[in-house]
Amino acid sequence: MKEFVIAVLLFLSLYSCIQSDADSTQDVVAFSPENEVLKTKKDNILTLADAYELDSATALLTSIDSSKLDDPLSKGIYFYLDGYILDYREKFVESIAQYQKAIKIFESNGLQNSLELGLTYNDLAYVYNEVSLESEALKSYKTAFDIIWKNHQNDPSEVASISNNYLGALVAYGDKAKVKASLQLTEGYFDKYLSNESGFLPKNEIEKFDLLSIYYLGVIKSSNLIFDESNLRFYLHKMESLFENTKGIDKSGFYNRLVYSYDYAGYAYLKNKKYKACEEVFQKMKQLAKSPTEQMKARSNFAALYLQSGQYVKAEQAYSESLKLTSFGEDDINYLMLQAAKAWMVSKQARHSEAVKLITKMWDRLGFEKTKLALIKLEEIGEVNSTRWMFILNTSSEIFRKNYRSKAADENELLIAKNMAMLGAEMFQKYYQKEAFNADLNEINNVNREQLLSVLATESYGNLEQGLSLLENNTSLHLWKSFLAKNEDILNIPSELIQARNQLAISNLQSDSVPQVFSKLEEIQAKIEKTTSGFEQNKHRQITLSVLQKKIQPSEAIIRFIYAQENVYAIYLTNQDLKLFEIGSVMHVDSLAKEHYHNLQSIDKSYSETAKSLFELLFKKIPLGTPKRLTVIAENGLLNIPFETLISPSGEPLGLAFPIRYSHSFHFENATTANPKWSVDNRLIAFAPSYADRKSNSLENLENTFEEISEISTVFDGEFLEGDKATKKAFIGGLTDFTIQHLAMHAVIDSAVYEDSKLVFANNESLKFKEIYALNLPAELVTLSACNTGIGTYHSGEGLMSLSRALVYAGTHAVVHSLWRVPDEETAELMGYFYQNLNQGLSKDMALQQAKQRFVSNNPLKVHPYFWAGFVLNGDPKPLKNALPIYWLAVALIITVAIGFYIFWRRRRALEFQTELPSAR
Repeated sequence: MKEFVIAVLLFLSLYSCIQSDADSTQDVVAFSPENEVLKTKKDNILTLADAYELDSATALLTSIDSSKLDDPLSKGIYFYLDGYILDYREKFVESIAQYQKAIKIFESNGLQNSLELGLTYNDLAYVYNEVSLESEALKSYKTAFDIIWKNHQNDPSEVASISNNYLGALVAYGDKAKVKASLQLTEGYFDKYLSNESGFLPKNEIEKFDLLSIYYLGVIKSSNLIFDESNLRFYLHKMESLFENTKGIDKSGFYNRLVYSYDYAGYAYLKNKKYKACEEVFQKMKQLAKSPTEQMKARSNFAALYLQSGQYVKAEQAYSESLKLTSFGEDDINYLMLQAAKAWMVSKQARHSEAVKLITKMWDRLGFEKTKLALIKLEEIGEVNSTRWMFILNTSSEIFRKNYRSKAADENELLIAKNMAMLGAEMFQKYYQKEAFNADLNEINNVNREQLLSVLATESYGNLEQGLSLLENNTSLHLWKSFLAKNEDILNIPSELIQARNQLAISNLQSDSVPQVFSKLEEIQAKIEKTTSGFEQNKHRQITLSVLQKKIQPSEAIIRFIYAQENVYAIYLTNQDLKLFEIGSVMHVDSLAKEHYHNLQSIDKSYSETAKSLFELLFKKIPLGTPKRLTVIAENGLLNIPFETLISPSGEPLGLAFPIRYSHSFHFENATTANPKWSVDNRLIAFAPSYADRKSNSLENLENTFEEISEISTVFDGEFLEGDKATKKAFIGGLTDFTIQHLAMHAVIDSAVYEDSKLVFANNESLKFKEIYALNLPAELVTLSACNTGIGTYHSGEGLMSLSRALVYAGTHAVVHSLWRVPDEETAELMGYFYQNLNQGLSKDMALQQAKQRFVSNNPLKVHPYFWAGFVLNGDPKPLKNALPIYWLAVALIITVAIGFYIFWRRRRALEFQTELPSAR
């Protein structure tokens, strides 16, 4: 929660600066010659509004007869001006309506590329922020940004202002990749501008000062996501020099940019634990701050600094000072947020009753009495959607929950805590843009997870299934969306689109970065989404645990381990039960998991102790029993652990007692259980490259790989490429021809730059992450019998960035991969057993489990899990083939039906014969 508090304090800075920058863009509007009246009065209307002479501005606007405006441009501008005045009057709903009318006129009359449309979207975004619709604001800023960059690069003032606003929105959302891309674009533009290469020069020194200060401010602002200390110091110095050395102009109207430069820089230092530098720039801001808002922010900044170091008393004092200086009204979202933050700091000092009084008073200001807080719904709060509101809801939940636990008296407070957390989860679902998670999104989601799960695990108040389904739907859908887009059998995607996608992915990948690859693929991805029936519905399909529950077979269980901010929780799901358990602290779980993993891969005999301890920690509360199949969905520190190695009280490793497989999410489980078919054509292609040229290759030959694929060739038909034939080109060429891919080769894992991890084919050709992610590979099974193919870098909200995950991203239904370097002799033996079992019609997880059982039975000196537990199955467990060939089943069915008809016919004839006999006398 501490990081969340600091994040929302930073948002106050973004909010304040976006407002001033938005104003600076609103004085440039073009006109048609037919509307001279509007043209002559426009500048005066804007000037009056900026001076808060709103009645005069309205009178001047209404003096224009809008019915006589005879062209779309003028009509749109009229509504724009009305929205602008309403914005200043703080009638935000009405302002939004007028801006939307202007946008509709512009877009429906061929003005999609006009500067006026760009400015209207920019100002609409600002008002969306005012009403806490931050996700809508981000979309509007993006639209304004695109219009300006595509059509109006000859106007540096608008490029600078709107780019800066969009950049601020991206920083607030936490989208690092898009901040980086936007920054590169604007840096290139202004490098040309400053060197006079662009062909357009500033009109005067004021315009030059204006543009440079906005440009420098944007770069400093971005340091909150892309931190480069030397670059930050460089641009801070540039900004200070600009203000110090520019002479002959009035700079008083621009000083807020210098103030907020220190503000942004301070938070960048704070987030990166550069406390001395942080304090220095916060002091500079405090000395320069003039307006009440700036002075309030300067003091709240020091509250954040004290907060980061755990000095809650000092933080509370600094916060109290800042609240006295605020210019926000008592019902303003920013004031409410500051009040909630103060209550949270009081709660952190174990003054729980006082914290409840403060947070209750805050809700009273909004018209919600404490007795109603357990029942309020999101729509009663209003059409809001912002990090500020999510902070208030999650903070309220924590305060009421902790007070209940400290006193264990008023159960209504626990109900309030649950409702606040549910509302926070609902709001996050609206806020989240359904793209890849970023660190800020993950922090918000983890805070909300902690609040809701801790309440649900305490008592089953209300609908447990509703709360858990909501949290599941708030996880990242990025991987799920990509998986859908690459599976013909689920969505019947046109094959020509898949081929085009693969061809594009293969071309020029060696020189492109991952963001560039994704950018190039967006057009084809859009075509897939547009032309594929059902894609949009499946992409954002809400998972309901009760529906998934009905698909689970008897004696099967799914356990989903969820990491929240402080603790790890487990969802236990069978076709009869849905239960939630609090497992333990994140620190404790990860520490023991790390120790156990070390013992496994280093052949440490003490592994059995950590195996028992980890089982006790994870499964003590869970009624596991002995299921026919266990599916594990893990996160964070548990991703590298083969649960097969955990030892139950019976003394037997779980993986030798029953099959275990892994999955990425309940979304994937729902798709897996919904697809019961077997593959008709199980063609296999296997690769076993040689690495003989040691001059150009440091990799050693894997001595038993030829034997490995030779054994597999006796079981499955297909192609078996060995030595120099096992090329990258052959692999890519066979992507759509084989349903089973077996890769017996080296893998090189780059833990620092995960996208540079690779599989190594013959002639030292590498297939990197960025290539796998870009490909389309909807295979039934890919087996990676290379080393460490399941190990990678953990990314917030997305999971482990491993080679096996890259294949799932590419559309593969099931992947067998390794969690450490299993010796190639043992790998060859285990894989032979595995494919024999698959050929007999066993499910994939059962085939792998029985292969491990057989290996342990045949190798009594290799019972340590290092030799047999390194390979795990992720994904669809269904058999590759039925136990009997389909045509034999058909023959058997025909024969059975024929025999049945024959017996029926014989019995009927016998009855008819008896009725024809004369009666006995």
